[in-house]
Amino acid sequence: MFNQNQGFPFKTHMPSRNSNQDTVISSSGAEKSKKSQCIVVDSRHRNTVVFPNPGKFQVKFNASDKFVGANVGYTLNNVYTVQLTECLLPKGFEDTYPYLVLKIPELDNSLEGTNTILGTSFAILIPDRIIGNTVHCRVNGQCYCFKKFIPTLASLGKFTIEIYTPDGTLYDFKGTKNVDDASIQNMMIFEIVMKTLSRKMFNETIV
Repeated sequence: MFNQNQGFPFKTHMPSRNSNQDTVISSSGAEKSKKSQCIVVDSRHRNTVVFPNPGKFQVKFNASDKFVGANVGYTLNNVYTVQLTECLLPKGFEDTYPYLVLKIPELDNSLEGTNTILGTSFAILIPDRIIGNTVHCRVNGQCYCFKKFIPTLASLGKFTIEIYTPDGTLYDFKGTKNVDDASIQNMMIFEIVMKTLSRKMFNETIV
């Protein structure tokens, strides 16, 4: 089913694992707790004064009440992995470019490539199918949309979504349209796994 008002399909492919589940595992005599959390990022919620083009905007985690813009009311500590599991983009770019490049500077690069933009990217956004005016990108389970931190990233207070063309130009989704026009927005879902040591030594799942 397609939502004509929002410009996105209702159905998305979420990770099969319960995203709000804490798993305690034993490793070399030490117990480690892994918590998986899905984060939904929608360009509609950005600060449109600072970021008129939804091709670049900032997301904060657990920001103050005075913050204006995209905010996730959740603290991210000891980040182990970040996986892009869903990406919906406005139709149009696929007529010119075979793919777009997602950069998130705060996560550093997860890929190596044949030019600077590829070598500093977090994910490659390859069109998979088109539903109405929305391009569904092929991202879930792909190695080019994944980042692992060893050791874990102590904390993540924000990240910046930046979408580029293959030649390194920030893609202009807005053009002459209004900043809040539904047809220029994007949406992404990230699965973030956090990993911490646990004092208890047992193997079980805490739901």
